[in-house]
Amino acid sequence: MVNAIRVLVVDDSSQFRQYLANLLAAIQGVEVVGTGADGFDALECAERLRPDVVMIDIQMPVLDGLEATRRLRRAASTSKILVMTCYDGAEYRAAARAAGADAFALKSRITSGLEHTLHVLTGRILSAPGCKPVRGFDSWGNPLSYDLIACR
Repeated sequence: MVNAIRVLVVDDSSQFRQYLANLLAAIQGVEVVGTGADGFDALECAERLRPDVVMIDIQMPVLDGLEATRRLRRAASTSKILVMTCYDGAEYRAAARAAGADAFALKSRITSGLEHTLHVLTGRILSAPGCKPVRGFDSWGNPLSYDLIACR
């Protein structure tokens, strides 16, 4: 797929990995380039496949998603990292931010705005003049909603 958003999915649950891969495959302009079951898979696949976005679970055996995120950042990976979890606590959001994640998503709400989120993360969103995508975290460390576009 030419100019597709290339996504790597990493989660220890094979069922969730397959669900997410199927969900992403149904989005026009998105290509799942690989999947992995732990943080070591994420590191190896990210280096080999050079995805635009790594979607990674926080809690996994062997090497968790936060440590894998830190290692990807230290390796100067240009991939955007979207950390996923089942837990909606401020401590998880703060830990994801501190590890170097570009975005945070609850697995229970992963379908809400996923296509838009991927476009915003990769800078491939079109917006009206004077508007720009809202990205990253606010000054309090809370992730910003990727459903918003800030117009100034």
